Amino acid sequence: MENQIETMAKWKMQYDQMVSQIDQMKQQYAAVTGARGMGELFNNPQLRDYLPQDWQGVYDSVKSGGYAGLSGRAESIYDNNKVYDACTGFVSTEQRTNCEAQAVKGAQDKAFALDAYDAAKNRLSQIDQLMQQINQTQDPKAIAELQGRIAAEQAMIQNEQTKLQMYQMVAAAEDRLQQQRQKEINAKIADQRGYPTLQVFNPLAR
Repeated sequence: MENQIETMAKWKMQYDQMVSQIDQMKQQYAAVTGARGMGELFNNPQLRDYLPQDWQGVYDSVKSGGYAGLSGRAESIYDNNKVYDACTGFVSTEQRTNCEAQAVKGAQDKAFALDAYDAAKNRLSQIDQLMQQINQTQDPKAIAELQGRIAAEQAMIQNEQTKLQMYQMVAAAEDRLQQQRQKEINAKIADQRGYPTLQVFNPLAR
């Protein structure tokens, strides 16, 4: 009887040890698996795009509406830098609108550039916060998630830089189109007046 009790006690001890080992294994498994939710930490969706989705639409509005096509930051930049309205002298609405479009193009470009700069600066701040979070946690899975998130942020920054380069190319092309449009408007008006060789002066034309 005593032997049976002793044997059962040993079994109980072995069972407890097995349960303890299983619990440790569960803890170790949990430490490297499962989501920690770090993918959404310091995640501001407003910083994903450095340029507005409809930036080409903004240019089209400026091209067709002149001053009226400006809005927000670009309008403020233009108003703060304007010294004299060089487009008021045009009688032709078409000429005046095109003159205005050229006049405000620089303000719109600067507004887009400042928006992109602000978004990039805030995104880098997000990455700094994520790196600080890594230093504050001992959880291997959380650290791995944070490292993955930082890599994703860096990849998105590269993607936005590519978009900005493309935008610069389009903006330069838009300048050339506006200049060509002004030449054609000048030629059209001169032809209507019966003076094909007349050059209508635009103070903003290069």
